[in-house]
Amino acid sequence: MERLVDTSLSATAFDLNAASRALPDKSRIVIIGAGIVGASTAHHLASMGETEVLLLDKGKVASGTTWHAAGLTASARATPTLTDLANYGINEYSSLEERSGVDVNFNQSGTLMVARTQDRLEELKYTVSVAQQRNIPAELLDPNEVIQRWPLASKEELVAGLFQPLDGNLNPGYAALAYAKLAHQAGCLVREDVEVTDILQKDGRVVGVRTDAGEVECERVVIASGLWTRDMGARLGVSLPLHAAEHIHVRTEPVDGAKPELPTLRDMDGYFYIRHEAGRFMVGAFEPKGIPRSVAEVDAAAQTQSGFARFSPNWEHFAPIRRKAVQRVPVLADTPFERFLNAPESFTPDTNFLLGETAEIDGLFVGAGFNSQGIIYGPGAGRALAQWVISGSPDFDASPVDVQRFNKQQSNRSYLHSRTYESLGRLYAMHWPQLQPETARNIRRSPLHQRLDEARAGFGETAGWERANWFAGPDESRSYTYSFGRQNWFDASREEHHAARNSAAIFDLSSFTKVEIAGPD
Repeated sequence: MERLVDTSLSATAFDLNAASRALPDKSRIVIIGAGIVGASTAHHLASMGETEVLLLDKGKVASGTTWHAAGLTASARATPTLTDLANYGINEYSSLEERSGVDVNFNQSGTLMVARTQDRLEELKYTVSVAQQRNIPAELLDPNEVIQRWPLASKEELVAGLFQPLDGNLNPGYAALAYAKLAHQAGCLVREDVEVTDILQKDGRVVGVRTDAGEVECERVVIASGLWTRDMGARLGVSLPLHAAEHIHVRTEPVDGAKPELPTLRDMDGYFYIRHEAGRFMVGAFEPKGIPRSVAEVDAAAQTQSGFARFSPNWEHFAPIRRKAVQRVPVLADTPFERFLNAPESFTPDTNFLLGETAEIDGLFVGAGFNSQGIIYGPGAGRALAQWVISGSPDFDASPVDVQRFNKQQSNRSYLHSRTYESLGRLYAMHWPQLQPETARNIRRSPLHQRLDEARAGFGETAGWERANWFAGPDESRSYTYSFGRQNWFDASREEHHAARNSAAIFDLSSFTKVEIAGPD
């Protein structure tokens, strides 16, 4: 179907009527945005005993970016922390239909990730080690075993595969609707077609929200507004670095052999995934050079699509990914495509999402910028954020996703626009240790930058700063040669350590955080 969530179901789920925009004068917690993250957060707050919750959306439940997601789930990710957040979603989705009465069409067929290179195989082995640490099943396969799992795939440029049986896919819009329904049944108030125009604060703390249907006094606000989150924060002086980009998946006409039991095929070296959908294949792209889109462009598209923003098909941009997909699954060469879905998603500078309480305003929390992984992390992030809102601190190592990890200059629109060209593709690119971004560079430099450059520094980026990571010799290249072993800067870095240990060294601390402790005590 063209629209991945039937908005008419909202009225059934929430008993909506002409008075559905009516708001209470007070609500302990207000959540802005009823996509998968906002709805999950509302449900988990209710399950923890917080039922004085108001969930608002300026459109319909799931109408922002959730509705057009591919609906992929994952059990093992790059770190133990992210793995725990993602794997929680597997358990949630398995029982979501039974608990909510909404058929989310969860199909636990697994994921098959394939490697075209030995370096990618090393990355898959690392994923296996993370999975084993968390007691999650994961199995490395040789090329013949890959073809047994995916008979329509080709062995061309196939080194190995990784099968993760707990993974699957589901209908993303219905999953958000199911969570919103559970929150509603637990006593939370859900309101569609209500736009928040301002977040009210006093003495640096949240005190309420102003909407086009009136003001509501509250103690805490959660911004879960997807690609609109950055601008909402900017109006309050809050730094929330994320930016929208086009995100593409296409669907074929019916294909012999396209069956629900086929695992999702992820060819990360080809920057695409393929999954079954109603006797067809969905082919999704994480192209190396994305197409950033402004909020204004997204809003303009939404106005012509009943609030569900999408852009025109761009087959030329998709062509390199299509060629890789045909190489891996030859039957696609002669299979027509019946749908090209091009819709916006938000991406952050480091491709991890934003979670937690903001530095600038007490009581203002964020769950946004999921880099096209909102369905994967929605349940786990919603649970973690709900606990954070209640207790005031996270109950897990939040450092990779903490909203406060960025510097303010990284919320600059120009910086974000430039970085987003690269961010989309970095999800499927090689995840090298010490990988340095290529876009949005030389934004902040220390007073010693020129002298460090003259000394042949190999620069890297840290929170928007250019920082000397190592120094090349007179005849050595200053570019990075990445690997999972010792990289080309290792010997140079070793010499620095020896110099600091045995004689003397000067450290440029311009990029380090400065903390001021002031007051009578």
